[in-house]
Amino acid sequence: PNQPWGRIIPVQFFEKMCGDIFGPKFSISLLERGVKTTNIEYGGLQPSVTNVVFVHGTTDPWHAVGRTTNLSESSPAILIPGTAHCANMYPARDDDPSALKEARSRVGELISSWVRHA
Repeated sequence: PNQPWGRIIPVQFFEKMCGDIFGPKFSISLLERGVKTTNIEYGGLQPSVTNVVFVHGTTDPWHAVGRTTNLSESSPAILIPGTAHCANMYPARDDDPSALKEARSRVGELISSWVRHA
């Protein structure tokens, strides 16, 4: 019940699938060690970064495992209501929601500022 992708297919299904496809070495303990190592390497939800913008859409299941609040002034988060994975990176359309248009604009402003001050 506490996993971000809902209850339609239990996470154990995917854990077992790894072992079935790639061999018994690919167990839950290997997965847990890999997650721990990745979080140590990249900082988990508290990475030591500046000039990074974290952008997520509320209908993207990955937002549940990403930064959705500002890490710092130099590394803000933007959560776009009603959008899916990478929607802010798709070409703009006239009928895009205003929140998506605003997010694209904000990302552009941030990157421009960082480049100007580099």
